Amino acid sequence: MSTLNDDLKIIDAIGAAIDRDKHTSGPWIVSPPTAENPSRARVSALSGFVDIYDAPLTTETAANARLIASAPDLLASLKAMTTLMQNAAAEIDINSLRGYGGRTVWENVHHAKAVIAKAEEEQ
Repeated sequence: MSTLNDDLKIIDAIGAAIDRDKHTSGPWIVSPPTAENPSRARVSALSGFVDIYDAPLTTETAANARLIASAPDLLASLKAMTTLMQNAAAEIDINSLRGYGGRTVWENVHHAKAVIAKAEEEQ
């Protein structure tokens, strides 16, 4: 049986191995206002001068910027968790466990795979 530290190492390895050729590589950050654009909500990639998101600053667009900036990390975590759940299912009977939305673990794994495919345009 693996330990939490082992699982965290797996998550980090999967995150590092994500195919980043399909989108601008992360990390993405919420860019601070500049003198030229003091009232903009912007997300930029640290890998270069790429604007991922740029909108007039409102409470909603600031929240959108934070969510968008977390997208590469969310995708990596979802992939890692899906893999870990599949591996755990091989070791224990998790078919009767219920998770988010009352779905079984397997239903959540299938849902996660659909979300990953949507993010990577593999539908």
